[in-house]
Amino acid sequence: AVAPNPVNLGNARVGDVAPSQALNLTNLAAGPAEGLNAAFSSVSSGLTATGSFNNLAAGVTNSSSLVVGLDTTTAGNKSGSATIALTSDGTFNSGVTTALPSQDVAVTGAVYRAAQANTITPNPVNLGAVREGGALGTTLSISNVAGDTGGFTETLGATVTSTTGNASTTGSISGLAHNAGA
Repeated sequence: AVAPNPVNLGNARVGDVAPSQALNLTNLAAGPAEGLNAAFSSVSSGLTATGSFNNLAAGVTNSSSLVVGLDTTTAGNKSGSATIALTSDGTFNSGVTTALPSQDVAVTGAVYRAAQANTITPNPVNLGAVREGGALGTTLSISNVAGDTGGFTETLGATVTSTTGNASTTGSISGLAHNAGA
């Protein structure tokens, strides 16, 4: 049987290097026996499945040729399956291959779109004039303008990390959903 199964590829961001997992598949036949051929025959949308091998000898495991992964070009739930078609290579059957039962690999994962801050307003900040010992203030506005991905957009957090002159700041935000402002 193919292993690992199921495969949990975790979470990734749009545009990240796609997380992937090489699969182990063993020719369980007792020798002398025909070699095992394997190739992906189908894969669910949002997943990737690459590789194949031929003539895997009896009792031998291939641990690198068959690889499943996430498609990180779009955000969303990427769970589904990849089907591996198997055949006996025909070594003892005049080269005529024999179809074997296929194996399905369950794959789970998700791809998220990163939060995106708009331009903070007001910018620049003009507090006007103040008497010595007095204080002026204003509220800064920020929004998460990342598009809607059906629940697969990260939330935005913000904190002022530096000021100049005698300016001071307080406050921060976290968990700002897409198309929301603070």
